[in-house]
Amino acid sequence: MRQSLLTEAEYESLYVARKRLMELPPERIIDVQSAPATALSQLHQALGGSPAAVRGAVLDFLRAVHELCDGAWRKQGRVNVSAVEAAEEGFSVLAARLNLDTEDPVTHLRAVRQARAAARNLDVPAVEGAVRARAAARAAKDFDTADRLQRELVAQGVVLLDHEHGSDWTLADADATSK
Repeated sequence: MRQSLLTEAEYESLYVARKRLMELPPERIIDVQSAPATALSQLHQALGGSPAAVRGAVLDFLRAVHELCDGAWRKQGRVNVSAVEAAEEGFSVLAARLNLDTEDPVTHLRAVRQARAAARNLDVPAVEGAVRARAAARAAKDFDTADRLQRELVAQGVVLLDHEHGSDWTLADADATSK
């Protein structure tokens, strides 16, 4: 069912959003009196329509989850516990409605990355080494080396994901990049 409703990139985005929500630091989640975004709290009701309406509701939900996570990661950002709970409930609803895997999103995303790397004959340990070397160069303020490594990685189709705790990487879906 997921294949006909969501694209592979949208399906991957679902797991990215789940991962981001799970990684929110507890100190950034506060209990205040405010209602969560409609796309978070009313997903269940929105899933009863046509396939196009369901897809739209899922994409709206994912946007809302990403906005929630972005808000938490802003400088001194905080999010309401009810919004986080609504997002978690939304993922449970989606898992049941779309027959999704319930595996850990990190495990799922690594498996996707491994499959894409294998299809492209990429040497995963070499890519990971270059990502670590780039992060070390950035930390040492050796931006020439960091930029060179970044160009080399991007030329291989690597998408770098820099965050507060370092860098990670993924590979874009080859079908999505060829369109």
